[in-house]
Amino acid sequence: MFHGMKVVVSGDCYETEGNAMILMNHRTRLDWIYLFGYLFRGKILHKQKIVLKSQIKWIPGVGWSMQAGGGIFLDRSWDSDQTNIVKMLDHFNMLESNYNILFFPEGTDFSEQNKIKSDKFATKAGLPRYEHVLHPRVVGLNCIVDHMRKSNSIDAIYDITVAYSHDIPQSESDIIMRGPPKVVHYHIRRYPISELPVGDVSSWCRNVWQHKENLLHEFYNELNLSCRQFETNMKKNQMFLF
Repeated sequence: MFHGMKVVVSGDCYETEGNAMILMNHRTRLDWIYLFGYLFRGKILHKQKIVLKSQIKWIPGVGWSMQAGGGIFLDRSWDSDQTNIVKMLDHFNMLESNYNILFFPEGTDFSEQNKIKSDKFATKAGLPRYEHVLHPRVVGLNCIVDHMRKSNSIDAIYDITVAYSHDIPQSESDIIMRGPPKVVHYHIRRYPISELPVGDVSSWCRNVWQHKENLLHEFYNELNLSCRQFETNMKKNQMFLF
């Protein structure tokens, strides 16, 4: 429905019952909008709550809808962010609503500038540099998982890896000028909350992101190989025609 954009989903099925968290790498500024197509078809879009930058709430139209939909807005000041996270989760629980929290541990979209910052963080922390994802920041994740666990309001965490097999429109202006991506790939892995470590999920999240980096490395390597094979075949056909 979105200009003919194709969405390819692989991996585990998303269960409609219960509460959950969705973790996703933030390849572009609009990954979460493309995901809505899958959530709508799965009849779970109405359950979706998103953790967002507080600046978004002031965007006309979009900001109002995000506030009305129960978005959790962060100022990147931990004292206020922690208070706001707990307040919103308690509000959802008070309403006895089924909800899913979409959270981007990277904190921002993947861009050249943000990759440089991620590489500096990796060097300082003694971590490997990534080519396809940014290193996750896990303080907010720990807070959300811990509070949902204490209130018995989380059943699973879904790790979603997003990839693009054609041009990647990075921002809203790219969408206006070039249109949406032709194909978006989502690979889903479901982790029951009972399988996660209790207390601190930092190491678990970093392992998930390492796997995500490996998965994307394989995906883009195969994609590039297919493109080179296609170009080779085209050259052979041209030689034959001439």
